[in-house]
Amino acid sequence: MIKEAFDSVKDYLKTRTTNPFFGSLIVVWIIKNWRLLYGVINFDTGTKLNEKLFYISHFYTERSFLGNLSLCIFVTFIVLIVSYVLINLSRLIVNFFDNIVTPIIYRITDKNSIVLKSEYDSMVRKTQFFAKRLNEEQNSRIDRDFPELIDKPTEKPEKPSNPPFPTPETEVDIIVSLLIADLDLKQDFLELIDQIAMPKPASDSKAFTFAKRYSLLEQVGQSTLHQWTPLGQKVKKVFLYSQ
Repeated sequence: MIKEAFDSVKDYLKTRTTNPFFGSLIVVWIIKNWRLLYGVINFDTGTKLNEKLFYISHFYTERSFLGNLSLCIFVTFIVLIVSYVLINLSRLIVNFFDNIVTPIIYRITDKNSIVLKSEYDSMVRKTQFFAKRLNEEQNSRIDRDFPELIDKPTEKPEKPSNPPFPTPETEVDIIVSLLIADLDLKQDFLELIDQIAMPKPASDSKAFTFAKRYSLLEQVGQSTLHQWTPLGQKVKKVFLYSQ
């Protein structure tokens, strides 16, 4: 019975002291009344009980208990307000550097090899959107050009919703969707196709950088000419068909 009562009081005190307000109030009260606390803990060995009680009562005779407590509560509120203001100010500084300063530094120092997660997520969403649009456009053209196939039901194996690795067709569709999504890149890629067909050295354009990044072009020997890789041939064919 005594142990349960002791544990209950212990849990109550633990809950109160871990509360931001009560924890701060205890610290403020200890700092404000350190003389009383220090005197109670360090009474002389020969001090009698009446002398101890007189010391404590004399302490509160000189100052009001309620006034003392009210002042401690007021200071506690001030401490809490200042603490949370500083916490949110530090959070503001961290978010400012993470979301604004850091991307600028990455774009200036290492923009070719490092892509921020936000940009990567945005590119994935765009890729999925245009891949879906491309698939719908291809299906609509098949239905228009080959209407005899509409009445012939064919069983198609179920495709996994999220394949672990893209198939070659999916990779080609994704690259083509990226080309179609950017009008400037689309125009540059048409000019790049003409340059490779002449043959003529490819100009250092946005499309040329894009093609090298996705391994669509390879250099012909030691010359300045380039030719399409097998993947580049597929991308060029699908891209021209989509036009």
